[in-house]
Amino acid sequence: MLSVNSQAKLHETAEVKADPKVLEMFEELQADVENWLGTPVGTVVGDMTITDPQQARLVEHPYIEFINKVQMEATGADISGTAYSIMKDEALVLKIAMRDVITNTFIQNTLAVLKISGEDLRLALERVATYFYCKRWRSSI
Repeated sequence: MLSVNSQAKLHETAEVKADPKVLEMFEELQADVENWLGTPVGTVVGDMTITDPQQARLVEHPYIEFINKVQMEATGADISGTAYSIMKDEALVLKIAMRDVITNTFIQNTLAVLKISGEDLRLALERVATYFYCKRWRSSI
């Protein structure tokens, strides 16, 4: 049987300078990525800033509705539900670049289309509703 004796150790990297050879090796790729991140993908008309994350979960919000509509258009689905986590702590700019999409996308690469029954949808909504616990009409979220 193989036996390994090792210890993990954290190394401070704040003061470590990047290796110039490595920077040079990836310089073209870095420039390509920066150009891609700066690619314009849309324009915001109105305000999509989420000032109250809890309200954005409870009440229709322009940003969440936008994400849902994009998902429905991309997939052809009749309905969409997006998970709202913590969005970057700033308003979306009027001209949206790919960087803004990446920064403000909560769970990337997880879009899925499911065919479900009305009963499955009802059960899923009831399960989600258990997240919201109310006692004597006071929310304790």
